[in-house]
Amino acid sequence: MTARDRKMLAGVCLALIVLGFWMLVIKPKNRDGKALDAQIAFQQQRLTDARALQARARTAKAGFEADYAAVARLGQAVPADDDVPSLVY
Repeated sequence: MTARDRKMLAGVCLALIVLGFWMLVIKPKNRDGKALDAQIAFQQQRLTDARALQARARTAKAGFEADYAAVARLGQAVPADDDVPSLVY
């Protein structure tokens, strides 16, 4: 075997080692990283939705007293009995 053949064999072995490392180590981790990216995006969307829901709840809480007062005024406007024909007449 000549020196050139040994160099070629070493190069092919090195290429096979690098290819095996790529296929067995790097490629699965890359796939896992993509799955984690998808999970991160999903959780960020959930966080955004939760913050929007919280903002709506705070707005509703701030307007509760005014809404309750309006309902109380409407309740006072309703007659005590349900004699509807006399109301229509």
